[in-house]
Amino acid sequence: MYQMKFRPVLLVKSLPAFLKIRKRDWPEQGVLLKTRINTKLSVCQAAAMVQTKSLLLSDLDGKATKTLLRETLALLLDAADACVVSYWRKLRACEELFSSLLSGVVQVAVTRGNQVLRVLLLRLKALVLMTCTQADTWGNNQGAMFESVTKASCDIITFGWDKDHAPIESFILALAANIRERIDYGEQEEKEKQNVPVVQLNVIHLLADMALLLRRPEVVEMILPLFIESLEEGDASTPSLLRLRWLAWQA
Repeated sequence: MYQMKFRPVLLVKSLPAFLKIRKRDWPEQGVLLKTRINTKLSVCQAAAMVQTKSLLLSDLDGKATKTLLRETLALLLDAADACVVSYWRKLRACEELFSSLLSGVVQVAVTRGNQVLRVLLLRLKALVLMTCTQADTWGNNQGAMFESVTKASCDIITFGWDKDHAPIESFILALAANIRERIDYGEQEEKEKQNVPVVQLNVIHLLADMALLLRRPEVVEMILPLFIESLEEGDASTPSLLRLRWLAWQA
């Protein structure tokens, strides 16, 4: 019984190392390799769900619960980090695992998250930005992982808004601050109009989606002043679709 209790934890803990193994390093190839990868990811997804449910059903005292909360959230978010940067991130099984991990994080946050909300938001911010750095997320469709991290962020913001407003506001503003960053090109004026890095464009997209999904004017009022000037001026590096979405929302 003791071994069974910790087996899900060990399975999820093994995921980051597993996902670092590249295709060329496997003895198997083709369909056999894909089957092995999918099986491992599916098993880890089930293990993460078991661990999350175990936490939600646990009946521990205050200190023990907080420790278990921190450990479980770290476990789930470490695995999610590994999914985002993995060679295998485009596999449906990896996308589904990522979505399931974030769903577990949201469940823990909504059920027990008052005790660790500030720590959770710091980790979530890092995961959001990591997702936004992936070059293959840019375009009209940012992909399943981008959608999952956007939804999870909205769910946690909704939960925490009236419970502990300060860390929620800091989380949103910290994300918004990334779109103001510009590479310092020194005297190379010809490069001043170089395209905004992918991470900034994706953060703009994410914040626009969050504002539309949350339908909270307070969120827009926090974000909009940080970059509305560049959007209104039609910065060539900022897609017109995003400018229109923001300006329509502002109106």
